[in-house]
Amino acid sequence: MKRYFGYQFKQAVEELTRKVAAELRVRCNDIEWVNYIPTAGTNRAGDVFFADVADDAVLFDVDVQRYVGFVVHEMLHQKYTDWAVRSELSYLDQLHNACEDAWIEHTGIDASLTGNIGGLLTALLDQMVSEANATVTDWSDPRQYPFIFAVYLRRHLNCYVPVPEGLEPIIHGATQMIGDCKSSTDTLRVAQWIMDQLKALSDNTPQDTPSEASKTPSEAQSGDGQGDGEGEGQSGRLDGNPHPSPGKARAPASGQDAVQVEPSAKLAQGKGGLGSWSEGASLTEANYHTRTSWLDDQPSVSARLRYEVKRLFDNSGIEDFQRNRKSGSINVSALHKVGLTDKLFQRRHEIEGIDSAVVICVDVSGSMFDEGKSNAKHGVSNRIVQAALATQALLDTLHRAQVATCVLTFGSHTAVIKAFGEHPTKAKARITGLSSGGSTNDYFAVRYAHKLLLNRPEQRKIAFVITDGEGNSPFVRAQIKTGERLGITTIGVGIELDVSRVYPQSVNVKDAADLGAVSFKQIKLAA
Repeated sequence: MKRYFGYQFKQAVEELTRKVAAELRVRCNDIEWVNYIPTAGTNRAGDVFFADVADDAVLFDVDVQRYVGFVVHEMLHQKYTDWAVRSELSYLDQLHNACEDAWIEHTGIDASLTGNIGGLLTALLDQMVSEANATVTDWSDPRQYPFIFAVYLRRHLNCYVPVPEGLEPIIHGATQMIGDCKSSTDTLRVAQWIMDQLKALSDNTPQDTPSEASKTPSEAQSGDGQGDGEGEGQSGRLDGNPHPSPGKARAPASGQDAVQVEPSAKLAQGKGGLGSWSEGASLTEANYHTRTSWLDDQPSVSARLRYEVKRLFDNSGIEDFQRNRKSGSINVSALHKVGLTDKLFQRRHEIEGIDSAVVICVDVSGSMFDEGKSNAKHGVSNRIVQAALATQALLDTLHRAQVATCVLTFGSHTAVIKAFGEHPTKAKARITGLSSGGSTNDYFAVRYAHKLLLNRPEQRKIAFVITDGEGNSPFVRAQIKTGERLGITTIGVGIELDVSRVYPQSVNVKDAADLGAVSFKQIKLAA
């Protein structure tokens, strides 16, 4: 059975999502991994959201199949759903979701939009139903009715749930109506009809469906078209439901809530991630945190420090011969010593170089630009001046040591101001013109730095975080541990702040002017 690490899995899911979107000719803008939904979702802007997966989680083919089902379902929403058609009533909205989900899946399967669309959706939803059967204790509760309709309105499921007495005729009528739907407006009309039937449950007399009301008695009995065929299938399925009736159905109370009807099979315990804690955080454009350059100072890096960093990160390795040995290959230059010594051999000595990748995360939140500690020369806080100088010095020295480097800035959002492969001089204008970027969203930056490093081929991977504050400390600590398990070292450099509570490998810089030298010392400790 094939195994995937979480970061590999997420990358594959993102690629698949964009591929399916392109094939279906629908929008797919941002893809986010979040912790506030159990499965997946999408919106009218074309953004797609997935339940997060821990970077170091181990996943299998069954998890892949589940997320492929999520992708197909959400892309069907993008293709068919009219986002402007919604109900303001929570319960009716969930009934509408149930009708909409069934309609878009039927439409996609009938059109054979992807090679195995029916099998993918059936596998996902059978899992959803099995999970519900294992957890729901009272199926006669009206809160469960939208979910029941979400199950029975789909004709491609193999697993079913108990049906309270009185819902069967409503399910039959709604199934026929779904077969005639052509738009989200039609599915909302079906949902409203279901709502009316539920309110009238005390009468035990379901009203005619809109389609049936316009037919003569003989036409209603004989049926015609797609909706009738689906109704016959539903009838047999309900009659053969192995679940005993959970009791008599009752009308939902005014203002009744309902359970979610979207596919909701959850990841196994321990596989879920923390999400990209946001308050609106995202990856933004490279120049988001920069303005006209205000720093013309050149970082001061001693020759000794350059030499030490080069030795630590040089990836050229060592290759020479150890001579005067008693075994190995003959050392021709020592043959004149025959009879005088038995150390006439030499052996090749090799030490493979360690290639490295480093991501530097620079805090540009408001406190880094505190005017109360302004640098007289530059008119900005001494913290950001020294952070910029230290970043330039690190880049220059690491570049000379053939280390792959990347620089991120983070405030409320995160920006890549120097990408891997870009020469440091091209990023100088951005580094020397840093501007304030709002709050301290350190978690998003650290996780994105790890994402970049995990996709690098180098053996040694290090992330530096230069900051004067803390954002979401529990999430950052958890991500650092995850990174360690995947071979990433994360080092916190606290400016006038002890960050050891968050970063186990850290240094506290009491004077921002000492930042450059301390950073280099910390590289040595980490390596």
